[in-house]
Amino acid sequence: QIVWFIVGPPVNPDENSGTWILLGHEYTEINQPQMAIQAYKKAQLVDENDHRVWYALGQLYELLNMNTASLYYFNRALELQPYNLQILDALANAYDSCGKIEAAEVLYKRCVNISNTHALNAILAVNDPSVQNQIQPQISASKKRTPLALKNDQNNNNSKLSEKIQSSMIQNPTTTTNNTTISNNINSIESQHCLYKLANFYKNHNKNSLAAHYFCLYVRKIEEAGMDDSDLAFETYLFLAKFFKEEEKYELAEDYAKEALKGESTKEEAKHILKSIEESGHRIEQEVS
Repeated sequence: QIVWFIVGPPVNPDENSGTWILLGHEYTEINQPQMAIQAYKKAQLVDENDHRVWYALGQLYELLNMNTASLYYFNRALELQPYNLQILDALANAYDSCGKIEAAEVLYKRCVNISNTHALNAILAVNDPSVQNQIQPQISASKKRTPLALKNDQNNNNSKLSEKIQSSMIQNPTTTTNNTTISNNINSIESQHCLYKLANFYKNHNKNSLAAHYFCLYVRKIEEAGMDDSDLAFETYLFLAKFFKEEEKYELAEDYAKEALKGESTKEEAKHILKSIEESGHRIEQEVS
């Protein structure tokens, strides 16, 4: 595809930083990092305020294991796009890789907060301005259950996110105003991703209580969206089953273990958890096959 830039339709690269960015991407794909850097640098000369250039350089230096450089470029990209979740996520990962745990935590939390803000904006983004102020979005209850952990969190002053389980791509909750049914997409992919990344961050740093809290929020979102049949979901159910078993909250442990039974990669461990709960004298509602 690099040939296209040479013999393709005429473009003026001095007026379009995107041309150089695309060329840099192509050089990155064929493992020519120095040529990619040159292309990105030329894009900077065209438009130094194009956040895509700084982000691309951050990614490239990350691939080259030059973490200090990647942090610099990701930070510059974030200055230009402070609410860009993709940049925030990349910068959080970079800080985490450099051992700057507190900075990474702040950014992962910021991702969650911004995704919730995007959600509320999406709810209000109605085509008819005349009804915009009349809408009171209704969040559908989970098709399966609201985990007890979430019910408990609502009484926890340190758990504000439990009250903000809203984003922009849930399955068809609706509000009817002036005989018009308005579909509000509330459970967005980006919101799920942000919650999962924060939960997994805590898990990787052995902060299991915090990890469980955010995994519960993540689980609620994927259940509302009908997206709870992926390997990622089953791994999350298994983690929560183990956590609540260790916390001696056997009802929740059993609940999540039964969900983990549905995954091929998690089925055996889930059976073991349910069996150990049964052997400890706690009642199992249905026999494990």
